[in-house]
Amino acid sequence: MLGPVAIDTHHNGRDDQAPHLTQAAFTTDWDARRVTCPQGAASVSWSQQRKASGTSIVRVPFAFADCHPCPLRPRSTKAANGKWGRSLTLLPRQQQQILEQRRTEQQTDAWKERYGTRAQVEGTISQTVRRTRLRRTPY
Repeated sequence: MLGPVAIDTHHNGRDDQAPHLTQAAFTTDWDARRVTCPQGAASVSWSQQRKASGTSIVRVPFAFADCHPCPLRPRSTKAANGKWGRSLTLLPRQQQQILEQRRTEQQTDAWKERYGTRAQVEGTISQTVRRTRLRRTPY
């Protein structure tokens, strides 16, 4: 199966003057259960949780004291509660690593060429369904 995964986004992504810092900018040490930011600050907590949907996640916050004076703060977080700075939400280790690999892979020309074929086929199917009202036709 070939399809794109969601890009690595962050809420500050709307500012063209200062590109946002996505998860890819952070270094994750899974064995030590620690994440390090681009400026060298280490996360202060690591908690495994479940979303309401049942999906396992890892929440990793940084201290507000580390984020507040940081020169990269405008590109990283809007946190202003006085206790926590930037926080990351990760998938379990194996899933997160596969996701990161796929994000890197889908930036290559080879991947784009392979996906282009799928997009053409899907376009043909979509056009056929719309023109013939295939989904509304009684069998």
